Amino acid sequence: MGERSDEEMKTKMIGLLIAMLFALSAMAAAAVPTAKAHTESKPFKTDLIAGQSIDVGDVLVWNDEDYLYVKYLTDGWYISEVHLEVAEQLSGIPQAKGNPIPGKFTYGEQGLWETEYEFPPIPLTWPKCTKLHIAAHAKVWDASSLMTDIYESADGSAQVYGPVSSYLPLGDVGWGTPIPAVATWKHPSWPLILGSSAVWISNSYSIENARPDSWRKFTITINVPGVPTSGSVVTATADNAEEVYLNGALIGSDGTVNVPFDASGGDPHEWNTIKDYPFTPVQGTNKLEFIVHNYAYPTDDPEVNPTGLIYKATVSYYARCETAWGDGSKFPGKNWATYFIYTVQPCLIGDWTLDFLLSGDGHWVHDMTITSQMADGTLSGYGGYPSTGPPYTHPWTLTGKVSDNTVTFTIVYVSPAPNPGYTVYATGTIAADGSMSGTATSSTGQSFTWTATRTLANSQHHR
Repeated sequence: MGERSDEEMKTKMIGLLIAMLFALSAMAAAAVPTAKAHTESKPFKTDLIAGQSIDVGDVLVWNDEDYLYVKYLTDGWYISEVHLEVAEQLSGIPQAKGNPIPGKFTYGEQGLWETEYEFPPIPLTWPKCTKLHIAAHAKVWDASSLMTDIYESADGSAQVYGPVSSYLPLGDVGWGTPIPAVATWKHPSWPLILGSSAVWISNSYSIENARPDSWRKFTITINVPGVPTSGSVVTATADNAEEVYLNGALIGSDGTVNVPFDASGGDPHEWNTIKDYPFTPVQGTNKLEFIVHNYAYPTDDPEVNPTGLIYKATVSYYARCETAWGDGSKFPGKNWATYFIYTVQPCLIGDWTLDFLLSGDGHWVHDMTITSQMADGTLSGYGGYPSTGPPYTHPWTLTGKVSDNTVTFTIVYVSPAPNPGYTVYATGTIAADGSMSGTATSSTGQSFTWTATRTLANSQHHR
């Protein structure tokens, strides 16, 4: 890149020492952020903050030539709802008095239960280097907040309808008006639920008429204040047979319920079998219902043909919910919601260390500043040698172009360089970490390899 004087050789050595110090400091300070091209393997990352101060995971953003991608990852929290808005200006994000309105965001989904969620690819309609305002919202649930509520049969634990003399569907008005359940007389052979304080219940202590078939309906209200799990279960049995419903849907049965009992085959004693009926409640109010059939028996003694129900319902749910936002700058309103800035990639604007290696002549380490990148990828900038400048002994201007991960540029030396007009033609590629490398030739027939790395964001570039 031209002949060097002794002074230039001295300058080169100092430059190389400084470059080495740069490399060592970068290795020692891994926490120092650097500007990078954002790809799926090395995305832009910001914390997902819940409840104003809890780091529950990350928001990842990257783009290719056609699409913008946004992904949420959480650790120890479940995502149940997501909303996303992307706009060039902050005013493009739906707001009311400066507070964002997630329900009006362009992208969103509810009814989730995930620790990883990726939005459908968003068409990339913005030029490279566009600074996008992104509001990333989620509703998250603490995985350690699992609660279990237990509902057991006891005095007043259920509302009882009947008895009626024929089977009726759940919602039939023939069931009449309910009364609170009471503990009923327990036959010595009836089982209890192990580890439970549940007792046998009915509409009265003793059956009113022991002889005919009779049916009773029991209704229990279960409130689930959080997100329910699939691990809920009803453990129950009845004398003689039962159907079990949750929110109007049959979840199981035992014995003959919907028709009069045929006693010709003898009593199958279903009342002696305690069964589990797994179910998944909804968030909010749930209705657990039993239709209990007492089989006809030729006796008027209530202790010979009694009836009753015993149950234990175990309901599990996650209780703690928080609103979460991708960490960044606060919206101008009164709530704590935040947004962040993402720059469409590849964006080469900024300061670089440009190192040319000339075979047989060593390294020439330059400063490079790319000042503009147009929508069509056209680049412009300036720089100089040595990288300890300015002032530079060899200042130059730069023009070029970037397309996907390919970059080309031309450097032209300008006064007071000793060889103004000297030109370098470079071509190369952009790596996943944002660095660049390639080959170059000069107007005097020289051939080089070159690398370019971002200047550390908080380093004193000129010293």
